[in-house]
Amino acid sequence: MAYLKIPSQQPPGGWIYFQKETRKWFTGDQGLKEMAEEIAEHRRYRELPRATPDEALEDIHEQICNRIGPEHCRPNKGEDWRPIRRDYTRNLDSEMAVGFTKGFLEFVKGHGEMVAEPEVTRRANICLSCPLNMKAEGCAGCTTLYHLINAAIPARRQVGGLEICAACGCGLKAKVNMPRVVIEKADEGRDLVYPLWCWNNPASEAYLPF
Repeated sequence: MAYLKIPSQQPPGGWIYFQKETRKWFTGDQGLKEMAEEIAEHRRYRELPRATPDEALEDIHEQICNRIGPEHCRPNKGEDWRPIRRDYTRNLDSEMAVGFTKGFLEFVKGHGEMVAEPEVTRRANICLSCPLNMKAEGCAGCTTLYHLINAAIPARRQVGGLEICAACGCGLKAKVNMPRVVIEKADEGRDLVYPLWCWNNPASEAYLPF
């Protein structure tokens, strides 16, 4: 178990929590205590375990700390905690990587045009601030696929700091360059949940149809 060192200070990536059983995102814009109460109420309604505000608060700390690491967190007294540093929505696997690769390769074969560079920058800035921008872990066969994709992207269009989207398994250096039709093709038939702030979520103010 781990706790944030300064619980009154918003952590990198913000106060966010993902309830995997119901695939629901919670944000703490209203405050950490209120967020824990909202999660507890949701769990009671859905008959999930750990449905008290105190238990929900512990889980918020644990999930955030496993994402951001020991710089901002401390272990519970007497425990030897190490951050997991992995996605909470799903484990990255070759099937996810291939899903985007297929759509991208079809795009390359068709000699399609990438989105305008200002749009690449806009999307990249959103991804760079997102906690789901992560390094690929647990997928030995994925690295080659991502390298293959990135090699087809002009160097001036590759934004440093972009890794893999933990929500969909796509290589972000390529994805931010892709027109909407390619992304929709890659997402087709997959049960994906993008956070509300994501430029790829149709419910987001950041969503643009191209």
